Amino acid sequence: MWQPHVFVVLFGLLSLYGKGANCQHGYTLNAQQSVSVASGLCVEIPCTFTVPAGSTLSTRVTGIWKTTDTPSFIAASTEASMVSEGTKGRFTLTGKVHEKTCSFSISNAQPADQGEYVFRFEDGYHKYTYSSYKLSVSVTDLPEPTISPVGEQIAGKPITLTCTAHPAPQGCKGNITWGGNFSMFIENIYNYEREDQAGKVTSISDITVTPSQREHNSPLTCTVTYSGVSTNSSITLDVQYSPSINIRVSGYNGTYENKSLTITEGDSVNISCNVNCNPMADISWGEGQGYNVIKAPRERVLVLQNVSVADGVTYTCLARNTHGSVSGTVSVTVEYAPRSPFISNCTSEGCQVEAIEGTSLSLLCSAESNPPANLSWAKMGQNSTDPLNSSSGRLDVSHVTTDNGGDYMCRAANEHGNSTASVTVVIKALRHDKKTNHLIILMIRGLSILALSGIIAVPAVLVMRYREKRRPPQQAEASQRSKSSPKTYQVVYSNTK
Repeated sequence: MWQPHVFVVLFGLLSLYGKGANCQHGYTLNAQQSVSVASGLCVEIPCTFTVPAGSTLSTRVTGIWKTTDTPSFIAASTEASMVSEGTKGRFTLTGKVHEKTCSFSISNAQPADQGEYVFRFEDGYHKYTYSSYKLSVSVTDLPEPTISPVGEQIAGKPITLTCTAHPAPQGCKGNITWGGNFSMFIENIYNYEREDQAGKVTSISDITVTPSQREHNSPLTCTVTYSGVSTNSSITLDVQYSPSINIRVSGYNGTYENKSLTITEGDSVNISCNVNCNPMADISWGEGQGYNVIKAPRERVLVLQNVSVADGVTYTCLARNTHGSVSGTVSVTVEYAPRSPFISNCTSEGCQVEAIEGTSLSLLCSAESNPPANLSWAKMGQNSTDPLNSSSGRLDVSHVTTDNGGDYMCRAANEHGNSTASVTVVIKALRHDKKTNHLIILMIRGLSILALSGIIAVPAVLVMRYREKRRPPQQAEASQRSKSSPKTYQVVYSNTK
């Protein structure tokens, strides 16, 4: 802050300017030799003068301040019409001239006010211009206010910032206001003043704010308004906060944080870990549940080239700075065409399955793929390879015949491709050994004898029943008695006499 040097000019015989007629007559003037005022502010310039001994000034005396290079009057104690339009209302002769005070003030100083001024009084025929004693006025640019402290702020923590205005006389002291995108986090504003020994007033304002991540890089402005003029100063908030993560994938729209990403085998993809934080974070990529680091710190992009099934794991981006850490994940699923199908009954590279005529046959086909493949069976060597009835890759034949022999093909297909495997089915006829054949012959003979015996026995029984019905009643009754009394026998036939 510039402080004007104050000089008391004592006009007399030993004046800095030496002896002169004015001094000899006793005309002296005491005032600052130079004064500096900021543009738009005001200044009060104390001044006294003397006249020769024995001289008096009437109450009708007129005091005048004028420039040295023009006849223009800048201030007058009585005749306002004498004053230049450029200074009227801003330059005021505040002293009581008849009491020999020539003080005057400048308000809302303008660059055009800069120059040298002299004082003159007129009291009837008693007139005098103190031309040997010039007052130099300089007008400087209006200083901007200062904001302190300037440095880092931490999100979520209150901080008090102070705006200090340029010192100004009481009559034109500044009024401080704050501006910026911070209306949501102001906690308190306190304005006060401090006055120095020279009577100048310094306006001060304290603002307490709790910044958030949203206010990072936002301007904060302190504006000081004086009488008709204002000036301001701004700072950019440097808000520090912990990281946040946004994961994006090249070639895909949207955000894939904590989501799955499907890639086709053989493709390549870039996965970007976009981190928002202050200060800058250390970034690393890891894979799997154990977070095996695969990229060094500050590697923002994870590149997966010529993707294979082994790349289908969960990838984690970890960001860490002095205020905290955060992680984001993306699960990669690799899709691929079916691998070569596996037929369950095949035990050799040239797959061949044997089945006995009359028995059942079951063939089961499976294939590794993603997404799961559609499985179908077809018999080769016919007019077509139309699919056979099968379920989930299983082909069942409940009763094998020689027609079921031949080459069969299992086909596995999904949206990424297809693959096949074949099997040869060999049907064998039912055959028996000699011992088994002998037993079969004996069984056939036995069955034949039983059948012949049945044929002979049935007519004999029928004849006996018929004879029984044809007997006379007396014989039938006697026969009945004999059956009911088994212990009494009657001879009906004897081959002895």
